Amino acid sequence: MNRKSQVVKTAISLTPIVLNWAKTLAEEKGFGSNFSAYVADLIRRDRENAEKSLAASKLSHDGREGRARNDP
Repeated sequence: MNRKSQVVKTAISLTPIVLNWAKTLAEEKGFGSNFSAYVADLIRRDRENAEKSLAASKLSHDGREGRARNDP
């Protein structure tokens, strides 16, 4: 079963300089004039990085606990 993701429309406020810079980046990164797709991609990447960071932190924490339990 192929479901489309639900899309919710929202608005953001940017200064003209930031908006022009971001639109230029979106075009340079292959999003063309699809600024919404560029912003969604930034958010997706940020979420993925946060998940990786959390996983790495958990591994690091688990490793320290293991050493503490095994230390004389």
